[in-house]
Amino acid sequence: MNRMGLKGLVAFAAIAVAMAASPAQAAVITFNGMATQTVDGQDFTFSFLGVPLSDGTGGTFVLHAQGDYDGGTAEALTWNIDNLVFGGPVGGFVNGVGVGGPFDFFTVFQPLGNIEFQRTYSLTGPQLNAILADSFFDVFVDLDSSVGLFDPPNYVEVTLTYNSSGGPVVPEPASLLLFGTGLVGAAGRAWKKRRQ
Repeated sequence: MNRMGLKGLVAFAAIAVAMAASPAQAAVITFNGMATQTVDGQDFTFSFLGVPLSDGTGGTFVLHAQGDYDGGTAEALTWNIDNLVFGGPVGGFVNGVGVGGPFDFFTVFQPLGNIEFQRTYSLTGPQLNAILADSFFDVFVDLDSSVGLFDPPNYVEVTLTYNSSGGPVVPEPASLLLFGTGLVGAAGRAWKKRRQ
């Protein structure tokens, strides 16, 4: 291999490494948690780890629940994410009419009994940045003591969706080691041929 060939090989290697380290495309990220209510007035904590940063455009938080919420405004729940974003009381219904909305939907299964409902909240870019800054977050959902176990199964489900910022993809060290070893071998072989 002549000197120009070796330079071309090194240039190709540099391009390959740069491509391997180039930023990934932004992707839609979704975190979801669901738990069954087992006691009256239960408190839930949903923990999510290894969370990528957002692209700053904001996202949505969806609260989906089913339970004994049809006793007036007192039978409700409250929620927050990392104690930073607070949703306020949600889920109160009086005779089957929602008073904690607006709701995406709600279904009354029995008068003064179980109701399934869902509500979607918009989160701003700064709110998401504060939530995701440490690469993990907790969602806390607290049921009022009057939210009982009438006509189970009762549950709470939370979903956070946003666009990730992508970020650099770190090349796998083993692959780089093999690639580098191959380059050294090729360079050594070219040097040995030149000396003959």
